[in-house]
Amino acid sequence: MWLCAAIANKFGGKIMKLFGKHIISFFVVSLMAANANADKVWLFEDVLIEAVVLSDVSGTIAAQIHMDHANQSDNNSYVCAPTSQNKIVSYWNGSASSLLQTFLSTAMAAQAQGLRVDIMVDTSSCNTSNNWPNDGANGLGFYLQGIRIKGPDYDLP
Repeated sequence: MWLCAAIANKFGGKIMKLFGKHIISFFVVSLMAANANADKVWLFEDVLIEAVVLSDVSGTIAAQIHMDHANQSDNNSYVCAPTSQNKIVSYWNGSASSLLQTFLSTAMAAQAQGLRVDIMVDTSSCNTSNNWPNDGANGLGFYLQGIRIKGPDYDLP
């Protein structure tokens, strides 16, 4: 910082103003990056996958995971009607991306073996679109971000 001050004194403060703006911009971007994953939480723990559904509506491909329960691991502080009423979370995209395929195969492997999973979702993204009808609330629910398959003797650290 002293170097910036010395340069600023020598060049009449014009460079310091330029560096100052970049330093402030860097600080703001750093804060945004630190919070980028703030909404991604392992919200559902120890659930069984009852069904895995792949569907395409108007060019949006969705992988839906239906759980045996939607009891949240954090005292229900996040609200998403399709997830709580229909016990679903989903990953949706405009294409059958490799991540979508990975979520599908991971969920189907856990379901086929009857293994319990933990599910990470983005709690800032809840799809309630009427394009995705359900018996309860319409929509795809919380946006799926991760699946952790638990073996019979697995304990969280």
